[in-house]
Amino acid sequence: MSGTQPKPAGAEWRLDSNALEQAKRNFRQMDVDKDGRLSESEFRSGLGMLGMDESFAAILFAAFDKGGDGYIDMREFLAAMGVMLHPNDVKQQVSLAFDAYDLNKDGKLQLDELKAVIKSIFSAMYSMGLQGAAFGYTEESAERTAEDLFALLDPSKQGFVTKDDYEALATTHPELIKQIGLGGGGGHQRSKRTSRVIGRNKRFSGLVPRARKSGTTVSFGHEHWELVVQMMLGIRISLARVADAEEEQPLGAEVSPEALLATCTFSVPTHRKGRAQLIRFKDYAPRVFLRIRALFGVSEAEYKLSLGPEQILGELLLGSMGSLSELFSEGKSGAFFYYSNDGLYLIKTIPHREALSLGRMLLRYLAHVRANPHTLLPRYYGFHRLQLPNAGKVHFVVMANVFSTERRIHERYDLKGSYLGRTVGAANADDTDVVRKDLDLKRQFYIGGTRRDALIEQMRRDLAFLREAGTMDYSLLCGVHYPRREEEERENDAAHDAEGDERGSCGVDGAAADGGGGGGGGG
Repeated sequence: MSGTQPKPAGAEWRLDSNALEQAKRNFRQMDVDKDGRLSESEFRSGLGMLGMDESFAAILFAAFDKGGDGYIDMREFLAAMGVMLHPNDVKQQVSLAFDAYDLNKDGKLQLDELKAVIKSIFSAMYSMGLQGAAFGYTEESAERTAEDLFALLDPSKQGFVTKDDYEALATTHPELIKQIGLGGGGGHQRSKRTSRVIGRNKRFSGLVPRARKSGTTVSFGHEHWELVVQMMLGIRISLARVADAEEEQPLGAEVSPEALLATCTFSVPTHRKGRAQLIRFKDYAPRVFLRIRALFGVSEAEYKLSLGPEQILGELLLGSMGSLSELFSEGKSGAFFYYSNDGLYLIKTIPHREALSLGRMLLRYLAHVRANPHTLLPRYYGFHRLQLPNAGKVHFVVMANVFSTERRIHERYDLKGSYLGRTVGAANADDTDVVRKDLDLKRQFYIGGTRRDALIEQMRRDLAFLREAGTMDYSLLCGVHYPRREEEERENDAAHDAEGDERGSCGVDGAAADGGGGGGGGG
């Protein structure tokens, strides 16, 4: 397909300059023969582990190949990614998903078509190693799941689902589509909430906003795509394994320190350069972290859906990209940070020396959390390691994202009580995503009465723990929210979205000129 063809009617291009350049790099990475377009085999290879199931890869390929000529050019790739990566573009995302799942292209989604889609998703899960009763991704459960989801989408029992039907539910109950579409989160039994919704023979109203994430969403073609999917898959399998282990000894039972600290090592399938391989995944002290998550009130069901590969496939039911978002460290560690799609959790890569230090203090950390439910220490929820082919070992931890809140954080501070080099400089003074330092703090925080005393006492306890653990170089992370700015920012965001079409189309038109047309266009 030529790069000079007209832009698809109604398409909205909302890739900022950084996202646009990243999407172009992803396309070129997937374009192995450098002819400026992606064949189905190149696209499937670029999907990595998601491409292990041929039927699922074919459905996703069709969503990108709008021209239907069996290839995806740069324009088509950027058009689809521009929709999938925009957090508030629900209408276009639903349209993208519906058109992909409407296999006979008659404008109606039939039950047989939905069954084919759900079966392909379940088959992809199974191919990725989510096998056995703990996961339930079988052909039989796919049939039941498709029937549940179809009943949810077609409450009036007209026998088919229109794009308006799909959009009505996707804009009001997106999490419900994801939950039911993935089998109800375990056991594949229809929940009471789902039954109530199915029983309502009426349209839904209202819009559920999506979480505002930091960083760049890692999508297929990205250099760290396979790493991210392997992290998510390893976490998901490890959660099932620790759940099995706890059936014999529940959380309240006495467990020896040796059993608590025991590690679990297993193989995770991967798909690199068109070949299936196995990599080693180590889960450190999973029974310790199971107890820590319980102490902090973290639901295991929600945790696995936030961090497991179901998040990616569930978001694809809504036409969006639900992978992790990557943010490179601004500190000296050079670590990578990955935010979960819902913004609740943070994955951080750590060097080997930090991994050893964390392992040594785990039991003391568990005891401290038990005695101090309001601790200000980082909330560690998991500790893992990947053994990558030809790339060594990657240690990483899962933590609570302290800035996951309904309120916007206008200023962030990393305070160490030091002044040497502790500023981000004037150039970054107005950037709300930059973490400021001690010399950038120009105000005092007022915390009155008993709250002040409780905060100082908790800080004393936490500092005592860090001293006993022999830990140095810690700091206090603070976020500041200004309530009066909220309305002004909402108005600015609305104006920005209204202008997005014109700005984005210019950027993509230029990209199409770079990538479309003759051979070597991806260069």
